[in-house]
Amino acid sequence: MNLIMTLGVIISAVGLFGFLICIQRAFKIKKFASDRTQDQAELKNLFAPLYVLNMISLCFSLFGLLLVIIGRIF
Repeated sequence: MNLIMTLGVIISAVGLFGFLICIQRAFKIKKFASDRTQDQAELKNLFAPLYVLNMISLCFSLFGLLLVIIGRIF
């Protein structure tokens, strides 16, 4: 069961790292958008991969936490 909990912590840490990358990229996009006048379609294209990264990070964090809980229960 320690293996399951360790794996869960590692997967959750990967998800947290993905969130940090997502935040960093969002600040870069925000800075880029404030420096220049962008149309909405271009900004939407910049934020689309960021949305995908955010959802992947959320799934990693969720599955990691589930593994930790399963390891703790059993």
